[in-house]
Amino acid sequence: MRGWRELHWRRLRVPKPDQADYRVTGLDGLRGIVRSVSIPVYAIGGITLESIPAIKAAGAWGAAVISGILAAKDPVKMARAFVEAWENA
Repeated sequence: MRGWRELHWRRLRVPKPDQADYRVTGLDGLRGIVRSVSIPVYAIGGITLESIPAIKAAGAWGAAVISGILAAKDPVKMARAFVEAWENA
């Protein structure tokens, strides 16, 4: 798998909201990225329980959720809810 090896050995620069080249791709952008690469693609940033089905339908291999879990009153319960939402999508 050519793309995976490239990803593994390259240093990736990830834009942040305070950088000039930061942009939100949204679901259409996610679909385009999934179609254009041969490596697993994960969604990150602003992921909610409600967005999980659309993210999975766009072809992502998964979603990285941080604040959606850590900000919950019961982070363990919320993490389980995200896993369940993914499995049921």
